[in-house]
Amino acid sequence: MNESAWEALEHTSDLELVIRGASEEELFANAAEALLAQIVELEDVRCVKERNLRIRAESCEERFLNWLRELLYLNLTKGFLVRRAKVKRLAEEEGEYIAETVVCGEKLDDVRHRLLHEVKTVTYQDFLYGKEGNLWRARVVFDV
Repeated sequence: MNESAWEALEHTSDLELVIRGASEEELFANAAEALLAQIVELEDVRCVKERNLRIRAESCEERFLNWLRELLYLNLTKGFLVRRAKVKRLAEEEGEYIAETVVCGEKLDDVRHRLLHEVKTVTYQDFLYGKEGNLWRARVVFDV
């Protein structure tokens, strides 16, 4: 992929990201990295522990948002920073959209991890998701 996997855009009071991937699975993985890069310095986070996540939704767009919400939930309630993510399966089963993933990361360490933003939630504001040409793209605004 020639374009950057993600970029932060200027936004009045929130945090807006455009995320790209050569595949839908890569888009999910790049989204995890992009989100973490807004919370702490990427290079300070190690892959120490793995977690399996299963996300369900009524649409593929909602599945992506629920994925980001789950990553934020892990960060805000468990102090877990997701360094890498791998999608094992994206599927539609009986009208339900499913994502099965494995994430790895570590617990937030106030001494080693320098906080950049406190990302609170994902919003629907200006949300875009889908395939454009040969790339998958998402635009997401986070409340900070």
